[in-house]
Amino acid sequence: MVLPTRRFFHWIFWIAVFTSLLLVFLSSPRRDSAKIPIKCSSKPATASSYLILRSFDPGARRFRAGLIIPNILKTKEDKLEVHTVTPSQAPNAENLELALQLPPAPSCDNKDEPCVGVPPWNLDIPFISNPFWYPLESYTIDIRLDLKDDGKDKLLNLAVVNQIDQLVVDTCSTGYSFDVNSTDPNAFRIVLNRQPFIWYTAVILYVMAAGFLFYLRTTAESKELYVNSLGYLFALWTIRGIVVGPASLFPTIIDFCTFAAFVTVAAILVERRVFLRNRTG
Repeated sequence: MVLPTRRFFHWIFWIAVFTSLLLVFLSSPRRDSAKIPIKCSSKPATASSYLILRSFDPGARRFRAGLIIPNILKTKEDKLEVHTVTPSQAPNAENLELALQLPPAPSCDNKDEPCVGVPPWNLDIPFISNPFWYPLESYTIDIRLDLKDDGKDKLLNLAVVNQIDQLVVDTCSTGYSFDVNSTDPNAFRIVLNRQPFIWYTAVILYVMAAGFLFYLRTTAESKELYVNSLGYLFALWTIRGIVVGPASLFPTIIDFCTFAAFVTVAAILVERRVFLRNRTG
């Protein structure tokens, strides 16, 4: 039996390094994808609607969006309501949070032109997420569109246009996140995730940080250990700034890993100063 040589593992190491870099490059955000509407359903419907996600506030847990429904609000009986839904609100339709309401038009002499409002209509949509798991968290929107055309309920299709570079649409379908079998024909759930580029960057940088902790632990000279520890702590805080970026989130799993690394460095210094010194003294 021929055992792998050291040169073999050398090549495996560099293949893994370049594969990681390739994954990061392929997962980098592409602005072209923001122009492609993602359909939430393929059911037969009498009208189409477009939800344009423009920005989001992780602290307030809100999306700022625009809604477009072509060729609506042409008669006095037309009416549009957009509701955001939570599990506690779902049994009571009258208690749903109203995100947008366009009343019937006061007068519509020309039925070939819209009578109320000019799309896109602005929306402020709440979302559900667990920010501790940044950048692995997801953002879930449950929304219901109620459109009455000439006083009758109108079945809608929904397409999402994501203009937020930091996020990608993972799921867009009918039903609610807490009730995927909902019979509400105009109920939709939308789930967004962080760009995979952020995932890969965080994992690679913190794996490198963990590997350097092992190097610190095995450093022979105490003076060299102190200098390396200071450089490591500075580099670790820089890594956190790169991964978290402008996101105003605290605490997150990134903060926990950073704190754990700081504590480990302190433990290594205490171990070297107290326990190993006493053993060699």
